[in-house]
Amino acid sequence: MTQFDTPCFKVLILNLSQISKLDVLIKKHEDLIPTVLKTQVQEDLQENCRALSIRSIKRFSPLLFPKN
Repeated sequence: MTQFDTPCFKVLILNLSQISKLDVLIKKHEDLIPTVLKTQVQEDLQENCRALSIRSIKRFSPLLFPKN
């Protein structure tokens, strides 16, 4: 039995492979953060535009469509 066949060494190899997989996953998430932030800003803007248009319609509809 060599030193590379010991259970401790096998656990170390497993841990290193898991760490490398985690590093890849972390990198993917770091790359997604700007996209998520951009999407969040766009959604906030769209929501504000919708709210503004609804308020505008309520405010100006009596002027545009008077009840006779």
